[in-house]
Amino acid sequence: MKSFHAPAERSSQAIVDKQFEDLVSNSYLAELINALPYVVTVLNANRQIVFSNEALLQTLKVSDFRDFLGKRPGEALNCVHSKTMESGCGTSENCQFCGAVNTITASMRENRKVVNECRITTENEGIEEYHDFEVTATPFVWRESKYTIFALADISGVKRKRMLERIFFHDILNTAGNLKGLSELIVKLEDPKKKDELMKLVASVSIELIEEIQDQRQLSTAESGELQLSVSPLSSHEILTVIVNQFTNQIRKVVRVEISEDSEDLILSSDRSLLARILKNMVKNAIEASSDGDVITVNSRRTDSFIRFTVHNPKEIPRDIQLQIFKRSFSTKGHDRGLGTYSMKLLGERYLKGKVHFKSKPGLGTEFYFDLPV
Repeated sequence: MKSFHAPAERSSQAIVDKQFEDLVSNSYLAELINALPYVVTVLNANRQIVFSNEALLQTLKVSDFRDFLGKRPGEALNCVHSKTMESGCGTSENCQFCGAVNTITASMRENRKVVNECRITTENEGIEEYHDFEVTATPFVWRESKYTIFALADISGVKRKRMLERIFFHDILNTAGNLKGLSELIVKLEDPKKKDELMKLVASVSIELIEEIQDQRQLSTAESGELQLSVSPLSSHEILTVIVNQFTNQIRKVVRVEISEDSEDLILSSDRSLLARILKNMVKNAIEASSDGDVITVNSRRTDSFIRFTVHNPKEIPRDIQLQIFKRSFSTKGHDRGLGTYSMKLLGERYLKGKVHFKSKPGLGTEFYFDLPV
C-alpha cells in the first residue's frame, strides 16, 4: 500500500484481536487508563488501536471496544484525511504535518515519551468539526511486544481563548491606537484641507475597528451553533463593489483590487453579512500575500448548479502551507492566529452550504473559490 508519510503496513485483525486479549488480561493497565479523564488508547507497532479507556467509548458514542479495534487514531476520530489514502491514517500528503502521527512515530523511533499539539478536522454526518489536542505518546512493553500509550487532551477551548486574547489585545488594540493617533493629529492641524483628509481616514479606521469586533462576535456565535441567518436577494456585483471600494480605502500597500472584466452580475439569495465576510477574508489574504504593484481580481459567474465567487492574486502558496491552510489556529503570521481561512470554511460550508476551496500553481498564482448553490 502507498504512503506519503508514515508506514502503511497494518497488522491483521487476528493479530489485533490477540493483542487486545493480552492487554485485557493486564487488569492494572485497564484500571490505570480508565482513571484518566481524557482519551487514552494503546497502539501496536503499526499504530493501530488494540486497547482503550472508557473515555474514548464515550467520545465516539460506542459501547464496545471491538468497534474500533485495528483502526488508527485518525480513523477512529473520522479525521477527513484518514480517508484520502487506501492505507488510512498517517499516510496522506496532509499527514506530514499532523501532530498526532508525528508524535506517535517519534515516540516509537526514539523510545521515549513525546508531547505535542495537533489540529484535527473531523467529519460527522457531513459536518466538519475542528479540534485542537495536546497529544502524548509513551512507549511500553508487555509480554515482549512493543506498544504505545497514546493520549489526547482537548485544548480547543484554551487555543480559542488565546486567539481571542491575541485579537483583542493586539489587533484591535493596534487599530484603536491608530484611531487615537489620527484624532490627536487632527486636533493639532490648522489646514482645513488636511483635516478633512484625516477625518475621512478616521471614519475608515473606525469602520475597520467596529467590523473587527463584529467579526469575532459572529465567529464565536457560529462556532457555538447559535448563528441565525438573514437571507435576502443580493446582487453579486453590488457586494463585490462594496468590498473593492472598502479595500481601496484601507490598503497600505500599492496593490490594486478590481472586479474582473468578465465577471457576471448575478442575483442570488444569501446572508449578506456572512457572504461579505467570506469574500473579505479572501481579499484580505490575497493582499497580505501580494507585493507592491500586484493586481487582485474578484469575480462572480454562474455554472449549472452554483454561483462561483473567485479572488485571484499572482503569488503561489508554498505546498506545506497549502496542506494546512484551512486548519483553525494555523497561520503564517505567528502563534495563536489563523482564523481567516478557517472562518471561510465554517461560515461558507456549515451555514451557507457552499464549498470553499482554492488552487495555487507556479506561474498562475492563487485563486480562492466560494461555490454557492443556486
